[in-house]
Amino acid sequence: MIDDPTPEANDGPSLIERINEAEPFVAIRFVILQVGLSIALSIAAAPTSTLPKDLAELPTFLTGVFDKEALLSFGYPLRELVWSGEIWRLATGIVLPPGGAYFLLGVFALLVFGRLVETRLGRWKALQIYFAGGFTVVLVDFFSSSGITSGGLGALFAAAGAAAGVTLLERKVIPGVALEIPASSWVVVILLWLIAHIVESSAITLRSTLEFSSSAQIAPSGLALGAAGITGVALGLHAAAVQLSGSSVLFLPGTNPLEPRVVSRMRFLGVTWVVGLAVLCFMSWRFFSGVDYQVWKLEVPLQRGDREAQLNLKNLAAKHPKDLFLQKRLILSYLRNRAWSEAEVALDSLYQSIGEEDMGLLKARLLAHRLLRLDELRRQGGSSKQSWSYSGLSGNYDSSRERILWDRGYLARIQGDEDRMAEIREEIIEKAHSLSNASHSAEEEVEGNTRTIRSAVLNTQAWARVEFGGDLDLAFAEASDSVELDPVAGNLDTLGWVAAKQGKLEEGIQALERAFHYKDSRSLGANHFHLGWAYGQLGEEEKAQSHFKAAIKYDLDWWDQVILIDECPNCNEMMVLGVQK
Repeated sequence: MIDDPTPEANDGPSLIERINEAEPFVAIRFVILQVGLSIALSIAAAPTSTLPKDLAELPTFLTGVFDKEALLSFGYPLRELVWSGEIWRLATGIVLPPGGAYFLLGVFALLVFGRLVETRLGRWKALQIYFAGGFTVVLVDFFSSSGITSGGLGALFAAAGAAAGVTLLERKVIPGVALEIPASSWVVVILLWLIAHIVESSAITLRSTLEFSSSAQIAPSGLALGAAGITGVALGLHAAAVQLSGSSVLFLPGTNPLEPRVVSRMRFLGVTWVVGLAVLCFMSWRFFSGVDYQVWKLEVPLQRGDREAQLNLKNLAAKHPKDLFLQKRLILSYLRNRAWSEAEVALDSLYQSIGEEDMGLLKARLLAHRLLRLDELRRQGGSSKQSWSYSGLSGNYDSSRERILWDRGYLARIQGDEDRMAEIREEIIEKAHSLSNASHSAEEEVEGNTRTIRSAVLNTQAWARVEFGGDLDLAFAEASDSVELDPVAGNLDTLGWVAAKQGKLEEGIQALERAFHYKDSRSLGANHFHLGWAYGQLGEEEKAQSHFKAAIKYDLDWWDQVILIDECPNCNEMMVLGVQK
C-alpha cells in the first residue's frame, strides 16, 4: 500500500513564485510587454498614407508614426473618444508604449532606475510607482493636449523620480552612501524630455495636414512627462521614508534613522503634489479642454440646425470674445443653416473687429494652435468621422481678415446683392494688386518666388471675377497666365471652373482633371465639386453624383456645401451622420 503524499510533500513553489525567482524585477517584465506591443504596432499599424519627406525616409518604428485608426484599435487614448464614453482608454493608455527611437532609450534607462527602486522599495511599491507615472502622463495629456498619448514613458520618468527620492533619503540616513545610478542614465532622461517636445511638434505637422491626417505620431507631452517625474519623487520619498524609519535600520552601523515627523512631512509632500496635479488638470480643463468639450458636444446639434445649440454656442462665444474659432464656428452654423441675416451681421462685426495689424505672426500661430486643438472635432465616437469640412482645421474656420472678406462676398452672392458683391470683388482684386506690387518692390527678388507670387495674384483675381460676377473673359485670361507661370492644383481648378462657367464644359473638365495630378489636399474638395457641376451640365448625372459624394470627404467650403445640398440631397446626410470609416 502506497501512502498518500503528505501536504508537505505536495507543497512547492507556485507559478508566480517560480516566475519571481527566475526574474525578480518587474521592470524587465514591463519592458518585455512594451517591446511586444511595439513589435505588434510596427506590423499591424504601419501608416497607410504618404508621410512628410523627413519622416518617410526612416523606418516606421524609429519615427513613431502609425496609422491613426490602427492606434485607436490598440486602445490608445484620444480625448474625443473618451468624451464619447470610452473611458477605458485612460486605463489602457497607461501601459501602451510610445513610438519612436526615444522608446529604445527609455527601455534601457527604465531597467537601470527600476532595479534600484525595486531593490530598495520592493516589487509592489515599484509597480505602483510605474503605474502612477503612466497614469499621470495619460491624465495630464487628456486635459491639456489633443493628440494621441501613451503612458509608457511615464513609468520611466516616475522610476527616475522615485530613484532620486530614495537616494536623497538614503544619504540622509546612511552618510556617505554612493549614488548607484550612472550619470548617463540621468542624461537619457533629460534627453528624452527634450525629444518629447520635438516629437510633439512634428506630430502637429501630421495632424494639421489633410494629406497626412490618417497617420499619427504618439507624442506624450513634455509637461506630462515632467509631472510623471514629480509623481515618482513624491511616491519614492514617502515609501523610502517609511522604510528608513523602521526598526531594522537601528541595527545597521553608522545609520541615522529618520524621525517619524520626517515620514509625516513626506506624506504631506505627496498629498500636496496630488492637490497640485488636480489643480493643473482643473486649470487645463477650464482654459483649454473644457471649452473644446463644449464645442465638441454641440457639434452635431449645430449641424442639424438646433436653435438651442446655436444659443449655447453664442453664449460660449460671448464668454470668450478673443477666441476667434468660437466666433467663426457660430457664423458657420448660421451659414450652413441658411440664417443669412444673422450670418451677415456676425460676419460684418467680426470683419470690423479684426484690424489689419491684428493678424500678426504671433496671433496667427495662436489661432492655428487653437484650431489644432480641435482637429478631431469631426469624430463623435468610434471609427466614424464626419466630413473633413467639420474638422477644426478646415479652411472654413480660417478667421483671417482676408478669408472673412471672401465669406462676406459669397454671402452677398447668395443673397443676390450685386452691388455689395461687386464692392467686395474690387476690394479683393485691389488687395491682390497690392501684394503683387509689394513683391516687385522688394530689394532682393528671387525669380522663382516672383513667378509664384505673380501666379497666385493672377489666380486670386480670376477667382474673384468668376465667383463674384466679374468679366469671365478677363478671368479666363488671368487664370491661363497663372497656370503658364506656375501650374498648381489651385490655378488649374480656377481655369477649369472659369471655362465651365463660360459654357466650354469639355475644356473645363480637362483642366479640372489635370488639377488632380498635383494631389493638393486643400483643393480636392472644390475640385470634385466643380467636376460634379460640370458633368451635371453635360447631363452625365452618374459622374456628377460620384464627384459630389467624393467632394464631401475633403475640405469643402461652406458655400459649395450649400449648393451641394441642392444638387445632391443625400450628401448632406452623409456629412452630418459621418459615414466615413
